[in-house]
Amino acid sequence: MIGPGKGPATDRDLAILILRTVSLSQDSVCLAVTCGKTTVNKVENWFKNQLAFKHAKSFSCDDAIQRVIEREFVSYGLTEDQLAKAKQIIGDDLLRHYRSPVESFEDIGTPTSNLEREAKRRCDYQDHEWMSDGRFELYAYTSKKTEPERTPAPIGQAPSMTRITTGETSRIYLDKTCVFCGHLLRKQLSVVSID
Repeated sequence: MIGPGKGPATDRDLAILILRTVSLSQDSVCLAVTCGKTTVNKVENWFKNQLAFKHAKSFSCDDAIQRVIEREFVSYGLTEDQLAKAKQIIGDDLLRHYRSPVESFEDIGTPTSNLEREAKRRCDYQDHEWMSDGRFELYAYTSKKTEPERTPAPIGQAPSMTRITTGETSRIYLDKTCVFCGHLLRKQLSVVSID
């Protein structure tokens, strides 16, 4: 597999992705792996934007991640906490950190985690009750909270889909959208008085 440079993808490339996924800063990764920020940016851009999803999935398989952690991470000077976090990383974590959840279905046609599989199965049967379960967020649905607006809808037009303003109050909603079919689930959070 061709890596972010001219040569093949390396264990160091995978180590950079793992360390960034466990929330180490670019500076910390550069010190640990002994490279520059340009290299870190190049590896992340390659994995996120240039590598086909099926290749990204095979490059970041669980066995490869564990192999790199066992071989390379001892020499990186990480704290015990950082090393413990890295040891918990699996391939799906890297894919979720760098890639769109919808992309996995477009490129390979199958969900990448048990939660995604369950949500997709239920979505196929038009059952979206699973969207009430917070475990599925980021895996199978996105959520967005509306913010209060002071501007009413123009005369003759309906209020926006996410806000209904009546007189001196505005309702705030939490909109959840299924990543598979676009089904919208709306929950009213509060009614706010507009001064």
